[in-house]
Amino acid sequence: MHIAFFHNEYPFGGAEKVTSRLAVWLAAHGHNVEIVAARLHVDRLTEEERASVHFTQLPGKSDGSRYKLARYAELLVPFCKERDIEVLIVAVVIFYNFDRLATALPCKVIYACHDLPLQEIDYVLSLRKRNALQNGGWKRIRYRFWQQPREYVFHSFEHKIVRRHKRIYNHCDAYTVLCEGYKQELCRRLDIDPEDNKFVVMPNAIPPAEHPYSLDKKKVVLYLGRLSYAGKRIDRLLEIWGRLCNRFPHWELKIVGDGEERDALEREAHERQLPRVTFCGSTTDPWPYYNEAAILCLTSTLDSWGLVLCEAQQAGVIPIAFDCSEGVRAILSPSGRCGVLIPPFDMDCYTEELARLMSDETFRRSMQQPVIDRAAEYDPDKIGKRFEKMLADLWGCEKKKSKKIET
Repeated sequence: MHIAFFHNEYPFGGAEKVTSRLAVWLAAHGHNVEIVAARLHVDRLTEEERASVHFTQLPGKSDGSRYKLARYAELLVPFCKERDIEVLIVAVVIFYNFDRLATALPCKVIYACHDLPLQEIDYVLSLRKRNALQNGGWKRIRYRFWQQPREYVFHSFEHKIVRRHKRIYNHCDAYTVLCEGYKQELCRRLDIDPEDNKFVVMPNAIPPAEHPYSLDKKKVVLYLGRLSYAGKRIDRLLEIWGRLCNRFPHWELKIVGDGEERDALEREAHERQLPRVTFCGSTTDPWPYYNEAAILCLTSTLDSWGLVLCEAQQAGVIPIAFDCSEGVRAILSPSGRCGVLIPPFDMDCYTEELARLMSDETFRRSMQQPVIDRAAEYDPDKIGKRFEKMLADLWGCEKKKSKKIET
């Protein structure tokens, strides 16, 4: 089968990593696979990707704006026709003109949601709040006395995003989500029959480690991921580290990743004189960090799945995170066995549970085998076969006749 994945930027983050793994698996199992992107970073592609997947950058450069994304929707139609694409998987969070694209395409269209259901709502509103409060002056007044009350009363932005996802649902052949909880939430929020719908549960896969991990861990607390404020909130981890660093003088905190918040976070660590905090920058090889770390910390407000949680489990690293989503809950449940879940967003509870993990090696070791067993559930062969079954179901029937929903 000739399959294409579309991303706005590639590679970029966790969603693109998931696509890479799935694309390579599908290519190895006889499919013709392409990845097309609005912005393609050829220098960041792995040798495995280059050997098995065909890459295309659409004309022009994307800055993420509405106009550009709408334009790329138009460019995808001739691309799919010229390349005889049979299935297009769209993995763009905010996709304008999806209905126009899906109607014009000669192939099946799958919308792949790698995020929380309707995550755009909380993401954009949190950025609006932060920007208004940081800038001060008229912007702060306008936010507090107009934008915030208006959204609280009318939910205008929320309704706008809900309508957009209803249009996506109506015009796609399948809509993938990461776990059963997300499927049920979307059915509720989009007013869709939970027994008759196009949603397909498709967890993210993690490949086997290239080298065995050591289970004799060092006294390292690890954060690995993008350094961004909205959603990730690494500033919380610095606050927690500030509470614990003097109690555990032999432990260190390593922050691996890059992003727009890095300068602010480094400045905060310096101003607070936090000891033993290392900003390691981004990496294409996280193996050494997982191999030595005893604990992985996420302090996210929004986290759809937390791919690093699964990767940490695979390495025998104990993950701890706020119980901020159905996806995180699915990975770390039951708490105390497959990881540690913290009530959102209880900083005192997080501090004490992290202190317990740092102080009790027996407790940490008791969880190592259970977390490794949980990670094995996301084996690429299992996820790849589930994906192939979805493709076969789509290709073996006419466009699914699920009842359309009002937008």
